[in-house]
Amino acid sequence: MDDKGRIDDPVDAAFAAWAEEPENVAGETALSFLSAFFPPAHAFKAVKDQFSTSARFARAEYLLTAFSTKLNFLEARMAGQQANLESIKARIESMGFKEALAFALEETVRTPSTEKADQFSSLLVSSLDPDIIEDSAASASALIRDVAQLDAMDLQVLRILKRVYGHLFPPLPAYQDPNAFTEQFQDFKDGITGSGIIVEEFQSVCERLRGFGLAAEVLRNPSRMVPSDYCYRPTRRGLKLLRLLGESSPT
Repeated sequence: MDDKGRIDDPVDAAFAAWAEEPENVAGETALSFLSAFFPPAHAFKAVKDQFSTSARFARAEYLLTAFSTKLNFLEARMAGQQANLESIKARIESMGFKEALAFALEETVRTPSTEKADQFSSLLVSSLDPDIIEDSAASASALIRDVAQLDAMDLQVLRILKRVYGHLFPPLPAYQDPNAFTEQFQDFKDGITGSGIIVEEFQSVCERLRGFGLAAEVLRNPSRMVPSDYCYRPTRRGLKLLRLLGESSPT
């Protein structure tokens, strides 16, 4: 592909913005020595390491490398599709994408877990993918904010809701009819049982997802549900989030 058709790599500029600072070697040595004898000092050192300049830079670098790798896979998949490549370039240069990338970097340097960086990089690249249908108006920045606050159990429950009810969304009228969901209420209950999450905790997670706009409670159907039963479904925003998280995987 000629230079005109390539997607300009935005990673170099991002790297340049993260300048390393010299470390206080003597101070680090003293703190390491003290932490061996004084547990609170050990805890303090762990926190200090998490927020040190070098550690923050390493996490930012991890995110940018993951993003670059997945972007290369997307570019390879779009090889020869000039219109799509131009669309991706335009999205990268948009203010919305720049805001999403900046927020992803900010959140990445705050957490020692690489799992969030992997999720952010998938969201960023998937938001550039012309093949993803926009079923929700939620922006990449908004969804990155959601993911920054969601834990593994939250996403597990959201995936269960998608597995049980996701197929009802392509026909528009279906998700507006609560009976379409309660007709498959047994599948919902089986999903809870299979998850290993206690019933009350599962409901709490569903309520948490509802607070993010990723799930909605289904109107009770007395003919299929006893008073203690509850039912939740994914929203289009929730389904979009899961698609963006998985769409850009190289595999």
